[in-house]
Amino acid sequence: MSRNLLNDPVRSALTHVQKTKVVALVTEGSARPEIPPIEAQPSKTFPGYEDYVKLMQRCWAQDPEARPDFTQIISALRKLLASEMQNRQKEEKATIMS
Repeated sequence: MSRNLLNDPVRSALTHVQKTKVVALVTEGSARPEIPPIEAQPSKTFPGYEDYVKLMQRCWAQDPEARPDFTQIISALRKLLASEMQNRQKEEKATIMS
């Protein structure tokens, strides 16, 4: 099923914002996306949340040299995923045992 991008609410909301203005805010200023607290997340329980936030903040570092490269990002995300999978398996075992 194809999606009509003209009716995309996100795209529609940003049509008034000039791309160059967004780039300037991010590169020259310190505009960064707001990171909602874990309580605002759908699951409200994600043991790797703090590590995930730290990774996101490193990716948005003002100094490009301080940003992780893609290999580092993938490695960090794989560790977070493995940790999450282990936690889910433990929860499933605990549920089965009770």
